[in-house]
Amino acid sequence: MLDTCRVSLVLPIELLTTDTSKVHSIQALLDYRAIGSFIDKNFVCSKKINTWSISCSIPVFNIDRSLNKAGIMSHPSYDKVL
Repeated sequence: MLDTCRVSLVLPIELLTTDTSKVHSIQALLDYRAIGSFIDKNFVCSKKINTWSISCSIPVFNIDRSLNKAGIMSHPSYDKVL
């Protein structure tokens, strides 16, 4: 579905987890202005996708390239989805 008011495209995709090889289907928003990849925490929790801590901090920026008010991401807000 093409959104003519914004520069974005919604695509059906499948995610393959690297640890369990489970496939998850989802509608994804493609936005060429984004400078990173994003996934919704609620989706991760609902699909029981395993997560782990990261080894170094990652700055999080808004679409206008300003630093997000939440600051840097030094670890997920949860270590593992049960």
